[in-house]
Amino acid sequence: MTRKWDDQEKAFDLNNDGVNFFEQEKFVEALACFNASILLNPEDEEGWGHKGMSLHYLENYEDAIKCFDEAIRLNPQYYNARNWKGMSLHYIEKEGDAIKCFDEAIRLNPQHDGAWYNKGTVLLALENYEGSLTCFNTAIMINSNCSDCWHNKGVVFEELGKNEEAISCFDTSIKLKEEK
Repeated sequence: MTRKWDDQEKAFDLNNDGVNFFEQEKFVEALACFNASILLNPEDEEGWGHKGMSLHYLENYEDAIKCFDEAIRLNPQYYNARNWKGMSLHYIEKEGDAIKCFDEAIRLNPQHDGAWYNKGTVLLALENYEGSLTCFNTAIMINSNCSDCWHNKGVVFEELGKNEEAISCFDTSIKLKEEK
């Protein structure tokens, strides 16, 4: 029993080290920590999710998706894994599957502004301007300080020929970025 507890504690520490590397954008180092953490505690959905995020940033989207799938298998309520899986799917041009992931993340956590933003970004790429505008508006209602949401909302308005609204959104985005 003590060995299992020691392994879980060491895995927790390795996962934290990985998060620290990830936040410093040292994705290779982060990945090494997450790999070691998963070896000690293969049932840790966050370890799998973090490994997937590192692989995503290393542009290894297929393997990232496998990690997110494992994280979701371990915890079907893990909405962040669904959100990240959606982003990886988007990067390999599987927009329909990506939107399904975002919808599932939103179903599990309707206040997940990142999932709303990401869904809006994919819909924007698909030129579904009304759908993307709805997503960006919802993300902004949840987190009015999301400068990227305001920027992309401006892009939608620009595409719709609503230049005054676009400029207003771009101005808000710039102001928010300056405040950071």
